[in-house]
Amino acid sequence: MAGPLKNVGLTPPKRNSVYEDKFVSLSNITTDRLGDAPAYLDFVESQLWHTFRDEMHWLTTADSTLVEMACKLRAQLITGSLDLSKYTVLKTLIVQLRGGAVTVDRMRAIRHKQDETLADDGLDL
Repeated sequence: MAGPLKNVGLTPPKRNSVYEDKFVSLSNITTDRLGDAPAYLDFVESQLWHTFRDEMHWLTTADSTLVEMACKLRAQLITGSLDLSKYTVLKTLIVQLRGGAVTVDRMRAIRHKQDETLADDGLDL
Protein backbone atom coordinates (compact mmCIF):
# COMPACT_ATOMS: atom_id res chain seq x y z
CA MET A 1 0.00 0.00 0.00
CA ALA A 2 1.43 3.35 -1.01
CA GLY A 3 1.58 6.09 1.61
CA PRO A 4 0.20 9.59 1.07
CA LEU A 5 3.64 10.91 0.06
CA LYS A 6 3.93 8.30 -2.70
CA ASN A 7 0.59 9.40 -4.16
CA VAL A 8 1.96 12.87 -4.94
CA GLY A 9 5.39 11.69 -6.06
CA LEU A 10 7.29 12.58 -2.87
CA THR A 11 9.43 10.32 -0.77
CA PRO A 12 9.91 10.77 2.97
CA PRO A 13 13.39 11.89 4.03
CA LYS A 14 15.73 9.11 5.10
CA ARG A 15 17.02 9.13 8.64
CA ASN A 16 20.63 10.15 8.65
CA SER A 17 23.02 8.82 11.27
CA VAL A 18 23.95 12.43 12.06
CA TYR A 19 20.42 12.99 13.36
CA GLU A 20 19.94 9.64 15.12
CA ASP A 21 20.54 11.18 18.56
CA LYS A 22 17.59 13.54 18.00
CA PHE A 23 15.17 10.60 17.79
CA VAL A 24 15.54 9.38 21.36
CA SER A 25 12.95 6.94 22.58
CA LEU A 26 10.84 8.10 25.54
CA SER A 27 11.62 4.85 27.33
CA ASN A 28 15.27 5.94 27.58
CA ILE A 29 14.50 9.16 29.47
CA THR A 30 15.35 9.16 33.16
CA THR A 31 14.25 11.82 35.64
CA ASP A 32 14.56 12.45 39.35
CA ARG A 33 11.72 11.63 41.70
CA LEU A 34 9.65 14.45 43.12
CA GLY A 35 11.61 15.93 46.02
CA ASP A 36 10.62 17.77 49.15
CA ALA A 37 8.09 20.57 49.17
CA PRO A 38 9.33 24.09 48.43
CA ALA A 39 9.96 26.25 51.50
CA TYR A 40 7.36 28.87 50.51
CA LEU A 41 4.42 26.44 50.87
CA ASP A 42 2.59 26.70 54.18
CA PHE A 43 2.26 23.75 56.57
CA VAL A 44 -0.94 22.26 55.10
CA GLU A 45 0.27 22.66 51.51
CA SER A 46 3.61 21.07 52.44
CA GLN A 47 1.85 18.08 54.01
CA LEU A 48 -0.30 17.73 50.89
CA TRP A 49 2.87 17.83 48.75
CA HIS A 50 4.19 14.82 50.67
CA THR A 51 0.80 13.11 50.37
CA PHE A 52 0.81 13.53 46.60
CA ARG A 53 4.41 12.30 46.43
CA ASP A 54 3.62 9.21 48.52
CA GLU A 55 0.31 8.37 46.81
CA MET A 56 1.62 8.92 43.27
CA HIS A 57 5.15 7.51 43.41
CA TRP A 58 5.67 8.06 39.67
CA LEU A 59 5.76 11.86 40.03
CA THR A 60 9.00 13.47 38.91
CA THR A 61 10.64 16.86 39.21
CA ALA A 62 8.98 17.77 35.91
CA ASP A 63 5.60 17.52 37.68
CA SER A 64 6.51 19.94 40.49
CA THR A 65 4.56 22.93 39.11
CA LEU A 66 1.38 20.88 38.70
CA VAL A 67 1.84 19.35 42.16
CA GLU A 68 2.26 22.82 43.67
CA MET A 69 -0.96 24.00 42.03
CA ALA A 70 -2.78 20.88 43.17
CA CYS A 71 -1.53 21.36 46.74
CA LYS A 72 -2.80 24.92 46.88
CA LEU A 73 -6.22 23.94 45.51
CA ARG A 74 -6.52 20.87 47.73
CA ALA A 75 -5.67 23.00 50.78
CA GLN A 76 -8.53 25.30 49.81
CA LEU A 77 -10.78 22.24 49.49
CA ILE A 78 -9.84 21.12 53.01
CA THR A 79 -10.49 24.57 54.49
CA GLY A 80 -13.81 24.90 52.65
CA SER A 81 -12.84 27.93 50.57
CA LEU A 82 -12.71 26.16 47.19
CA ASP A 83 -15.46 27.17 44.79
CA LEU A 84 -16.92 24.89 42.13
CA SER A 85 -14.88 26.26 39.20
CA LYS A 86 -11.62 25.64 41.06
CA TYR A 87 -12.79 22.14 41.98
CA THR A 88 -12.90 21.31 38.28
CA VAL A 89 -9.35 22.65 37.90
CA LEU A 90 -8.21 20.44 40.81
CA LYS A 91 -9.75 17.38 39.17
CA THR A 92 -8.04 18.26 35.89
CA LEU A 93 -4.68 18.67 37.63
CA ILE A 94 -5.00 15.26 39.28
CA VAL A 95 -5.74 13.68 35.91
CA GLN A 96 -2.74 15.49 34.37
CA LEU A 97 -0.59 14.05 37.17
CA ARG A 98 -1.84 10.62 36.08
CA GLY A 99 -3.74 10.13 39.32
CA GLY A 100 -7.19 9.71 37.83
CA ALA A 101 -9.15 6.62 36.93
CA VAL A 102 -6.27 5.06 34.99
CA THR A 103 -4.42 2.63 37.20
CA VAL A 104 -0.66 2.55 37.43
CA ASP A 105 -0.73 -1.04 36.15
CA ARG A 106 -1.96 0.17 32.77
CA MET A 107 0.59 2.99 32.45
CA ARG A 108 4.13 3.03 31.15
CA ALA A 109 6.02 4.64 33.99
CA ILE A 110 9.17 6.64 33.38
CA ARG A 111 12.20 5.05 35.02
CA HIS A 112 13.80 7.09 37.77
CA LYS A 113 17.55 7.51 38.13
CA GLN A 114 17.34 5.97 41.59
CA ASP A 115 15.70 2.83 40.15
CA GLU A 116 18.68 2.25 37.87
CA THR A 117 21.08 2.64 40.80
CA LEU A 118 19.13 0.10 42.85
CA ALA A 119 19.00 -2.28 39.90
CA ASP A 120 22.80 -2.10 39.66
CA ASP A 121 23.03 -3.08 43.34
CA GLY A 122 21.33 -6.38 42.63
CA LEU A 123 17.89 -5.44 43.93
CA ASP A 124 15.02 -6.66 41.80
CA LEU A 125 12.53 -3.85 41.18
